[in-house]
Amino acid sequence: MGSPANAAIEAAAHPEDNGYYYWVTVNIETGETKFASNYQEHLRNHAEFRAWCDQNPDVC
Repeated sequence: MGSPANAAIEAAAHPEDNGYYYWVTVNIETGETKFASNYQEHLRNHAEFRAWCDQNPDVC
């Protein structure tokens, strides 16, 4: 209980190449997560997260 499955360990050790290098959860309540292939796109996603936090200070 609480330990990762062998498949999860294998996936972490040998991740699939998908072109995404950055990720950020933009809505903590729903778990919506956005992925980006470049840093500029990641910064936009991160700004969306900060805006969400500004609107939900009791959560962030």
